[in-house]
Amino acid sequence: MSPRPARFTREQAVAAAADIIDQGGVEALTMRRLSSALGVDPMALYRHFADKGDVVDAVADRFWVGCELPDLEDAGDWRAYAADVMRGIRFGLSRHPHLIPVVATRPISSPGALRWADDALGRIIAAGAPVAAGLGDLVNTLVMLTVASALGEYTPPAGRDTAPSAGAGRRLAEESRPAESVPTPHLEMLARAGWSPDPARQFDVALGVVLAGWSWD
Repeated sequence: MSPRPARFTREQAVAAAADIIDQGGVEALTMRRLSSALGVDPMALYRHFADKGDVVDAVADRFWVGCELPDLEDAGDWRAYAADVMRGIRFGLSRHPHLIPVVATRPISSPGALRWADDALGRIIAAGAPVAAGLGDLVNTLVMLTVASALGEYTPPAGRDTAPSAGAGRRLAEESRPAESVPTPHLEMLARAGWSPDPARQFDVALGVVLAGWSWD
């Protein structure tokens, strides 16, 4: 009697795919490699997924499902709470640099992502945000800002083979400076005034500007 094929759940397959992407990026994920990680025949995956793209969609959805929201009891006003929500997204992405391009190129339209978005929106409203059409645009803008900030900070420039890590964007930018001296008098003026590149600080500044200056018209 031939051995029974190994059983696995869709959730186990998505978790294994997320591990592969974490280790080598989305290019490292193939249906054959995923089936090998699960110890199953490659064709068994097609009981749960149409193709690799379907698997990657599920991995992106898994990120949003695991993205924890701040406790409302710790919230100040709704703007401060919304900023904390965005910091939570950025922190989650920082732990999975290879996943950032996956999240960045998929709309929040999958079931888990929609549940997260609805819960986040409900909490922001509970913290005092006005129920207005502009609130949807504001939250979408904040999410785009957050994902773009993580993309620039935690992933290397396109075309480089360097593995992503915390601060990779800033480090690689410094390594890419030309060897010859380039006159930068205005940047030097800012440096003498006390400015220096700090992605985390600049992200907080951007959040504050958007939240404080948002027009509800």
